Amino acid sequence: MAQPALALEQQVLALSHVTLIDGTGASARRDMTVVVTGDRITTIGKSTRVRLPTNAVVVDATGKYLIPGIVNQQIHGAAVRVGAGVGRSARLSGTFDEG
Repeated sequence: MAQPALALEQQVLALSHVTLIDGTGASARRDMTVVVTGDRITTIGKSTRVRLPTNAVVVDATGKYLIPGIVNQQIHGAAVRVGAGVGRSARLSGTFDEG
C-alpha cells in the first residue's frame, strides 16, 4: 500500500497576514501569522515576527479572518454540509442521536 507523501504529523500550514479573532471578546488582532503543524496550532504571532518553517505551505490571508471552530451540537437529520463558502467543506453523514 502506498504511503502518503507527507504524514499528517509533518504537514505544516502557515496563514500569514490574517486577522485573528480569538473568541474571548478581545479586539481582533490584525496582521497575524498562525502556523499549524499536523492538527495543532504551534505558533501565533505578528506576521513581521514569526519565522516560517521552511516546509510550510504558506497562505497569504490578507483581508481574511480566522475564528475558533464553531460546532453545532443540535444537528437533526442524516447529512449536513458544513463550511459552505470557505476554502473547504465536509459532508457529515451517519446516525445522529436526536434525544
